[in-house]
Amino acid sequence: MNGAQLTCVSQDVIGWCQIPNVNMFNVTPPAATYPDIQAGQGATAIVNNWGGGWADTTRNSIGVWGGGHADYYGNEVYSLNLAASPINFTRLNEPTRNPVTTCTNGAYQDGKPCSRHTYDYLAYSPSADLMVNFSGSEPPGGSFCREDIWEWAPSTLTWTARGSGNWDCNSIYVGAAYDPNSQLVFFADDHNIFTYNTTTHVMTNVGGAYQQRDDVNASGFSSIVIDPVDKLAFVIGGGDRASNGNLWKFDISNPASVPAPTNLFNATGCSAFTGPSAYGGPGVAWYPTQNKIVIWNGGNSVGIYDPIANSCTTSTFSGGPGAAQAHGTFGRFQYFPALGKFGLVNDENGSVWTLQLDSKANISFNFRCAAAGVLQCQGFDAPATFTTTANASTFTSGFLGNSPNTPTRDTTNFVSGASAAEWQWPANLSADNCCKDWWGMFGEGGANQTFGANSTFYFQFQWRGDSNYTSKQWMSDFATSYPKLAILENTRNGACGNGSLVIGDLKTNDNPDMYTNCGGFGLRTCDGQTWNGNNGCGANPEQFQQGYLAPAPFTGYECLYLNGVFTNGTHGLGCFSWNANTWYTMYWKVTIGTPGSANSTVEAWIAPYGLQLKKWLDVHNITITLDNFTPAGYNYIEMTSFATGHTGTNLAAKSWIDELIVSGQPICPTGGVSPDGLTNCPAGTPFP
Repeated sequence: MNGAQLTCVSQDVIGWCQIPNVNMFNVTPPAATYPDIQAGQGATAIVNNWGGGWADTTRNSIGVWGGGHADYYGNEVYSLNLAASPINFTRLNEPTRNPVTTCTNGAYQDGKPCSRHTYDYLAYSPSADLMVNFSGSEPPGGSFCREDIWEWAPSTLTWTARGSGNWDCNSIYVGAAYDPNSQLVFFADDHNIFTYNTTTHVMTNVGGAYQQRDDVNASGFSSIVIDPVDKLAFVIGGGDRASNGNLWKFDISNPASVPAPTNLFNATGCSAFTGPSAYGGPGVAWYPTQNKIVIWNGGNSVGIYDPIANSCTTSTFSGGPGAAQAHGTFGRFQYFPALGKFGLVNDENGSVWTLQLDSKANISFNFRCAAAGVLQCQGFDAPATFTTTANASTFTSGFLGNSPNTPTRDTTNFVSGASAAEWQWPANLSADNCCKDWWGMFGEGGANQTFGANSTFYFQFQWRGDSNYTSKQWMSDFATSYPKLAILENTRNGACGNGSLVIGDLKTNDNPDMYTNCGGFGLRTCDGQTWNGNNGCGANPEQFQQGYLAPAPFTGYECLYLNGVFTNGTHGLGCFSWNANTWYTMYWKVTIGTPGSANSTVEAWIAPYGLQLKKWLDVHNITITLDNFTPAGYNYIEMTSFATGHTGTNLAAKSWIDELIVSGQPICPTGGVSPDGLTNCPAGTPFP
């Protein structure tokens, strides 16, 4: 990859960047070889005449598909490959040869879809690895009155016809967008909201009755974008050149029944991006780093819409792409969390750009969330998170428990994003749990994954305790009950099965501890690595923390425990203890062998946020007995702050959780060289 391309995608450079030597037109079918598909304008119409796109976040590419009406009959698919070296445009398939100019049920004579103006009618589902198209303006007459649905599989480069939808084909459609919460594709015409299930291939009218402002004769088109944090959908853009355009907010927290939307046409500071000048269809994309929507309508500036404040701010960077296509940008402006960049295809003749709004050091959590293998990623940033109830049957993450209190959204003390979850113990609490627990599924809904025999999973989070929590023995009954931070289990068991793994603060001494079987066996050793099953070490103290044998730079802690007394070891750094009001990165690797046999391993590392991780737990040959479920194993983590059987006195105390990630492969932590051999996490600096 040349230096200019490297700057655009890999380097931490804020602002617009044009990707050189990338030209879609160079890979379109040559007119001399393919005269049968050129129609009125040829391949330039793929982008310039209401052509749309989608973000293939699995491959970090922008897909482009267009044509249609009397402008271009070619139905080939294109990809801007931002992860390739060098970055390039590729034509993914060949066009249908000698296409008839009248579509039959949306297809040419070879059964492949007719070309069409695609607007914002394209959406990619990462859970299904499919792009879904909802009709468009097809050749030759450009009528919208065909309700055909097509799926494109990028893994096999094949199309599948999925029959007809049930939207109003006499209306001007708005667009389609994927919702990661429900794993449904939302589609809007200018009257209602629909969902499309990529597993059952069923479209459902779910309500949301409204009337968007549009005028096809004035090219008044809009797009739809999903706010997954607040569980909202927005219709943005369009208008009739004389109105204020469209800005509608839909509540999609219940995807089966969407109420009528809220009209937000007069949002503060948004007129340049949603007003008459946006009639052609602006590019809109969700930006998880700021939990906001970014709108590009041409030029050097983008509007950044805050869905909670209902207002826009403007960010301007020199050297931008110039004017947008008069016939809309639509889905050719997309955000890629794994790159920390927006991508833009503005025309087919080389106007290909990236845009970075924040330093990558500030968006490391989003980078890590977007990594392959991530199953659960929760930053506790959205207000909606704190009103969501967990459901073990449907594998829905959220808060659950007998306590009437839900942890607080703390917007002052957090690591990244907008907030963290704060557990508050009242003084002298006559109960063992101050608050509800947060259940984080190892994948939501049908994506839930269970780790059983002969498997490995990883999890990490940021933890913080206040000065009372980190006071030695802040609970009077510390000898029999002490606070837990997290529990790993199977949803069918709840929090206390044979295979439970529990992380706690042993005897409230500010030392992290871990045990199995709901208190049955501590993860301790006699020799620094081999689990002893709590059988004792004779006259020698147990290795309560045993990271000192790890190779540099991971050499960690040796903490000895004998007859209720902690002492520092002679080999390592002694006991690790939490300090008050300090954020700590905590990182685990759990390797499950054969259930019931002594061949499982648990390793853990810890450090103040942003510093080099050091090993504190390194226990091998553990016997883990999984409960008799099919599948058996771990499929959720319970973030908590409770002390079983606590009935005594205690100080008022607080603890916080932020940036939880669960994955099936190692993910870089926030700082320092990563455990488990990840070399792309530079020492002493935040990832990446």
